[in-house]
Amino acid sequence: MSSGGKESLLTHGLLREMGCDVYPIFLNESGRHWLTALNGYRHLARAHPGTERVWTNCDRVFSWFLRRFPFVRQDFANVRSDEYPIRLWTVGVFLFGALPLLRFHGIGNLLIGDEYDTTRKTDHRGILHYDGLFDQSRYFDRALTRYFRRKGYCVEQFSLIRCLSELLVQRTLAQRYPDLFEHQVSCHAAHVERDRVRPCGRCEKCRRVVAMLVAFGLRPTDCGYTDGQVADCLAALAAGGVNQETHGAQHLAHLLWQRGLLHADATGLPRPKPRPEVLKLRFDSDRSLLEEVPTQLRQQLLSILLQHCDGAVKRVGREWVDFDPLEEASGRSANRSAMVGD
Repeated sequence: MSSGGKESLLTHGLLREMGCDVYPIFLNESGRHWLTALNGYRHLARAHPGTERVWTNCDRVFSWFLRRFPFVRQDFANVRSDEYPIRLWTVGVFLFGALPLLRFHGIGNLLIGDEYDTTRKTDHRGILHYDGLFDQSRYFDRALTRYFRRKGYCVEQFSLIRCLSELLVQRTLAQRYPDLFEHQVSCHAAHVERDRVRPCGRCEKCRRVVAMLVAFGLRPTDCGYTDGQVADCLAALAAGGVNQETHGAQHLAHLLWQRGLLHADATGLPRPKPRPEVLKLRFDSDRSLLEEVPTQLRQQLLSILLQHCDGAVKRVGREWVDFDPLEEASGRSANRSAMVGD
């Protein structure tokens, strides 16, 4: 499932490098949301014959609902915000819209570009919930896979990048797949200039992308930002901050502080604090399981990802413990082969 953002572009690059047959399927809301996908779609449509696009007007359905909620202000469409008025179950719409193409092409693996911090369990007054991100969590992947099997579809839904933080997603894409990185648009207020879609350079997503890239010494101009937008985004970090997992934001602040790009009055970001696990592959029983990556892809995927991170850790109690995922994956594959042989 492709959107033009960094996660789906990285997933495409990984699959392509591992020699898989890849079918990028773009299924975005119509209207301005489609602009986010346009650069990536045009590039992949030229380079990969299997690229598909499904048009949907689900944004009109969502707006129809919002206009009937008495607790949502009626001028919501004119309010500039980085949040939706109410969190709606959007990913399911896109997945079901892609099913006819999966059936037509005989596709058995449906990949979603979701990273480590989109699987959350939290509590509000004793009520367990998923922090508005259920349809981006690994629990959703499992639920949809079970649903597909009950319906007779031979489809497995999962993400290759569950073990990556957003920081690692951005760094890996920019370093390993620059041909895809240049088409990244992570901005829902993007606009068209000549034949290219350009980010607005003012929203929270733009601040976050620019901050991550400069923190690693990479150039935001390589994916469409101007020098002026980069300067504005860095200046806005002081008050606006970023919408990111706490440890990720702390480590981002630490990296920016090390480069002399974070000022003492930057109240929008948390206090700089090194969180080395954020730049490692993270595996735990809730958010990221090693065995959820198909056996035939596991060794090659880990070999690629380990070139762009600082190792790997697994959760033991409340601690992160370093380990070798390649050795563990190899051991599990050997055990499974022995069981099959027996």
